[in-house]
Amino acid sequence: MKELILKYFGVLLFLVGFVYSGNSQSLPSGSAGIVYTYDAVGNRIDRKYIVNNTAKTVESILSKDSDRLKSLQYNNLIKVNALYPNPTTGKITVSLMKPVNNALVEIFDASGQLIFSSYQSGSLLRFNLGRYSDGIYFLHLRDKEDFVNLKIIKK
Repeated sequence: MKELILKYFGVLLFLVGFVYSGNSQSLPSGSAGIVYTYDAVGNRIDRKYIVNNTAKTVESILSKDSDRLKSLQYNNLIKVNALYPNPTTGKITVSLMKPVNNALVEIFDASGQLIFSSYQSGSLLRFNLGRYSDGIYFLHLRDKEDFVNLKIIKK
């Protein structure tokens, strides 16, 4: 009788374990971490890094900083009509929506080294990168509080 009860109990445990074999942890909204999944016997069968960003969490994060980010991103940008030709072999022209007055123009190479700096005015700004090697350059234009950063490719 004892053996029969033990066998019955063992089968029952197996079935319960089979039904619950996919048990895993869960993370609260807005958190991240490692989630482990275990089999029926308690052996770890899976490990995943999970970021639980539910819609409410993302929405609350965006709503907190959206006004501040909008003002930083859009209010102080110098509006550019065109940067041409890009890619270039040397000479480039930057066409601006509104003219700048005594704006600081700096051009940096891909390593961050300043290769050109001057103050310019107007709505058409021209530069010559002919003497520099082929690569990627970054043009930073600052007029008082306004700015723009542009990427230039020289072939």
